Amino acid sequence: MEDKKKMTTLNSSVGADEEQSPSKNCNDSITETEEYFNSFDEIKNKMMRLSNPYLLNTVTMSELYDSVYSGLPAIIDNLLYPGLYLFAGGAKIGKSFLMIQLAYHISTGTPFWGYPCRKGKVLYLALEDNHRR
Repeated sequence: MEDKKKMTTLNSSVGADEEQSPSKNCNDSITETEEYFNSFDEIKNKMMRLSNPYLLNTVTMSELYDSVYSGLPAIIDNLLYPGLYLFAGGAKIGKSFLMIQLAYHISTGTPFWGYPCRKGKVLYLALEDNHRR
């Protein structure tokens, strides 16, 4: 019987008739969670900016550095990937004809110089040419 007394507490109340006793291990307070509310406001503001079509979406350098982007599939395997390319060279060496050949192979999906090519839409703008050419 004496063992049971050691295991129970005196005047233990489970109702709402008394105040909750402060815990020695609990140091959290509402004022200390202000950082949580600030981050919530930041997330809300970011969502508002993303949903507004008139605002440019920006990222911080740390967000960019921490992001992992998957690679895009090649247009022409081991040769041409999606993105921006600058194709330059001397006059009359065949740059335009090479670009027309690339455009043809991409638009038809036929291999280019033995490299497998994925079929896709092509827009070729010959801005340096006159109407006759």
